[in-house]
Amino acid sequence: MSRADGSSSSGNSPRVSGRFRQRLNRFVVELALDDTGEITTASLPNPGRLAEILLPDVRLGLKPGPEGGRHPWRVVSADLPFSPGESVYLDTGGTNRVARDLLEDTRIPELADYRVVRAEVRLPGTRSRTDFLLESERDGHRRYLEVKSCTLFNGPFAMFPDAVTDRGRRHVEELSRNGSGAILFVVHSDRCEFFVPDYHTDPAFSNSLEKAANTMPLVPVGVRLKYDGSVGEVRPKIPIPWETVRPHMRDGGYYIVILHFAGKDDRNEPENPANRVVPVGALGNVEFTPGWYVYVGSALRGLDARIRRHRRKRRKRKHWHIDYLREVCRWEEAFPIRSATPGREEPIARDLARIAGHSIPGFGSSDSDAESHLFFFDHDPRRSLPFIELILRERRRDLEEALLY
Repeated sequence: MSRADGSSSSGNSPRVSGRFRQRLNRFVVELALDDTGEITTASLPNPGRLAEILLPDVRLGLKPGPEGGRHPWRVVSADLPFSPGESVYLDTGGTNRVARDLLEDTRIPELADYRVVRAEVRLPGTRSRTDFLLESERDGHRRYLEVKSCTLFNGPFAMFPDAVTDRGRRHVEELSRNGSGAILFVVHSDRCEFFVPDYHTDPAFSNSLEKAANTMPLVPVGVRLKYDGSVGEVRPKIPIPWETVRPHMRDGGYYIVILHFAGKDDRNEPENPANRVVPVGALGNVEFTPGWYVYVGSALRGLDARIRRHRRKRRKRKHWHIDYLREVCRWEEAFPIRSATPGREEPIARDLARIAGHSIPGFGSSDSDAESHLFFFDHDPRRSLPFIELILRERRRDLEEALLY
């Protein structure tokens, strides 16, 4: 029995591990080696956002980097913060090789009749390239196959993408128009019960994928990879519950916004950060402490437009309390939670109150039973396990209740 980090009964497990400290850029992480405590760097062969995985002190499985390379280590795997005892294989540079192995070993039922003709093929009528050209041994039918690597797991759901991907959306639409396309999602875990597009993060991609489901095969396959990258356990058919997902793929629901308040002004690093009194409309003058502020709101319609309005600085009439605070803060990030279920704003606010340092009484809650909808953190909440867990929980709630309860 293999684990996703590559450990198995045969002893094929990482010899070296370290604890994640920070992501220096898209492809490099800083870590502390478990054996010695040495602070060092490792290449990260995975372009994904990985915000739900790369949290402080998460254990990384490592292998030596190339001789003469800039970084002494290369990340192979990471423990899953929300699933103790499990890890995910992160070296997704080999995903196409894994896909080819699955195809050649006929371990994908929907594509069992197809064989690889060649790799890296231009899709006719476009400038795009697809990963494989396949041909049916039965009737000679050819199919253009795109391979996607999925490492975002939320409870029983594998989700893709973990960041907005215009390129991915374009590929989906081009393959769908071609009439002979297909997409293989290599899910780097065999424990997920369902595959769903992450419509919270990228509604445009999700809508394109939902339309494409009518014209071409969409094939999610769960795979546990060993430390050496070879295929272990396979879950050959993960369902996509479109009937359940479709009602929630909407431009409405809830949102959580993160702002950073620097103190005297909104520069990144003021020389002398200090509390500042800010006029907040009918709420009056409010004293704010330097740090991170998390705001929860709702928009039953026009969710994306509401978030864009909050992000825009100036050139707008101040209507909500957050409009006043936004003028003196740096925008960090917004987390949409698309939902057809009413009444979630207050429970989300109460959950935030339990993990925050303190709240600003009355802020954004004039029509709510919650004491506040604005919460203070003295550190970036995106590096906090409870905060990320809250986001994940709210994003899966509707589907979980519909499918499992």
